[in-house]
Amino acid sequence: LASVVVYVNGAVLERQILNASFFDGNVIWSTNSLADGNYIIAVRAWDSSGNTETTVGIALRVWNNRPRVIWVPDDYRTIQGAINASRDGDTVRVRAGTYHEGLRLMGKNIWLESEEGPEITIINAETWAHGIAIRDNEIKVTIRGFKISSLFAGIAISDGAIAMIYNCIIKKNWSINGIMVQGRGAFIYNCIVDSTDYGVWSFYVYGCLFNSIILNCNTAYREQNGYNNWILLGWNLYWNNVTNFVGAEPSEGDIFENPLFENDSYLLNINSPAINTGKPDIFDRDGSRSDIGIFGGPYAY
Repeated sequence: LASVVVYVNGAVLERQILNASFFDGNVIWSTNSLADGNYIIAVRAWDSSGNTETTVGIALRVWNNRPRVIWVPDDYRTIQGAINASRDGDTVRVRAGTYHEGLRLMGKNIWLESEEGPEITIINAETWAHGIAIRDNEIKVTIRGFKISSLFAGIAISDGAIAMIYNCIIKKNWSINGIMVQGRGAFIYNCIVDSTDYGVWSFYVYGCLFNSIILNCNTAYREQNGYNNWILLGWNLYWNNVTNFVGAEPSEGDIFENPLFENDSYLLNINSPAINTGKPDIFDRDGSRSDIGIFGGPYAY
């Protein structure tokens, strides 16, 4: 052989000029420059006399960045360290415990979740402005199963980010916002916001707030006046708030009764009005109509 050309979907990937010592074990073509996906690979070769031959096209799946599960604290001592080491598609999974840190998610589409649920997996960010700050254009992240406290906002979503939030608790008496959404999107399911100034504060945003409990807040839900909002509300329980709505109105399925928690937990008493009264097309893991609160919905623990 004198030279070889590798084609990917008809375009040249690489050219190799070979010498007399060439053998098929000493040349490797890397797919690192290719995006993940399906390709047709073909190889054309020439010998020193000008004879040529081309292979039949071979279907090849490139998967350079296979999603990983990164464990905290097994793989990284801190949650932020695991986030920094992650890449698109990864899951950062956090074992039970209290983590004294404020988190920033930027530029990565990841799934951040606790292993055992929000009542025993706590992000204590009381010396940080935000418990979890999600800031970047065009990223989409998922947050599931944490209890979060902070100085300003438990979860702050801004600068074009989109976040899916499942089965989280945001609680702190001096936190100004439970969940603050500015300038893109948030989809909030089966969360509890307890004892904040504003439970959920949205402006210039789209998304939804379903199956959640907001209680003991100054204002449960504030939709900023003068901005375009497309937040869909419904099937939430509001209790013991000074004001339930600013810039919005009650929606289908809303409940304004005591949720009847068991003892000092957020577990629902068997007589709770939140049992089997969530959004009708969202189901619990046992197939029944979803409960409102952190123990309801398909992602409950």
